[in-house]
Amino acid sequence: MAEVNPGGQLCLMIQNEKLTPGTPVSLVLALVSEPQSVNKAVILRRLTEPCSSVAVTGVTGESDSFYVLKLTSSSSGPGHVAIAVVNPAEEFEIEKDLVSADLDRDGQKEFFRLCTSQEGVHLTVWSAAPLQGKPKWHRYFYLGYDVEPTCTDKDHEEPPNGH
Repeated sequence: MAEVNPGGQLCLMIQNEKLTPGTPVSLVLALVSEPQSVNKAVILRRLTEPCSSVAVTGVTGESDSFYVLKLTSSSSGPGHVAIAVVNPAEEFEIEKDLVSADLDRDGQKEFFRLCTSQEGVHLTVWSAAPLQGKPKWHRYFYLGYDVEPTCTDKDHEEPPNGH
């Protein structure tokens, strides 16, 4: 997951401590009210302290690492929060306002979704069209204020690996 933190820094929060500067990252912006888009970034450096506002709320995992990103191409602004794909194997496609890519190279495209709960955002990756396939990845981003919920029961299904 990536976010623009309160200091304006583009921050990657990921369970991988071995990423190096220059590693490409694709950022899928899946805003509720807008068509999905993809921005490209690179890792600038790893941080020893959390850079994410989520970290201060206690919603991070014990094995999370933090990196500063720099946008290298942008179809829109960096967005407040995005699904980050490190070193993607292929280009992302946008069809009917949905971003997709075969992330695990199994011949099936994965799709991305963002929805809101009472006080946060659920970011998910799906094995087929959102809400039709199975969830493959999930991360919660706490906002700290009330928002209009848009998530369904299916959005809260946990992926097999628990992420």
